[in-house]
Amino acid sequence: MNRETGHGDHDDQCTDSKTQHFDIEVYQLLRGDRRENDRAARADDIRFEIRHRDRTCIDTADFEALYECVGTETVTLEGDNDRTEDDIIARVLSRVWHGWNAGSGRESRAFYAAETRSLEVADVVSVDSEHYLVLPIGWEAFELEVNTDA
Repeated sequence: MNRETGHGDHDDQCTDSKTQHFDIEVYQLLRGDRRENDRAARADDIRFEIRHRDRTCIDTADFEALYECVGTETVTLEGDNDRTEDDIIARVLSRVWHGWNAGSGRESRAFYAAETRSLEVADVVSVDSEHYLVLPIGWEAFELEVNTDA
């Protein structure tokens, strides 16, 4: 675990031959001046609740109103035949964390193409349609039913 970020720094070197591909979507919580914008105020409240009040989920209405999908990519892992599903997801999330943070030295092409800020507390990463909330230390899986009606 990376002591500075609290997010995993899992080893990506394996000798097994199994290859897995994971579809990633990165959602960022709105930023703005809470004094001038009710949506920005609500987003700041959510960020505060996650940082200081142990909130570990986002409801559908807030997700649809306050989050923007800023990028997608495919993460490929090699050689995870003997790892648990939790270990594999931890490796994927670690790769995304480093790939979507400026200054990590491992920024992904998708991050650069998105021309967006680094991941931070309260952002959401979807791994094969499963949602993970960025916490002050680590991640929390949560269920989200996104309304697809226009």
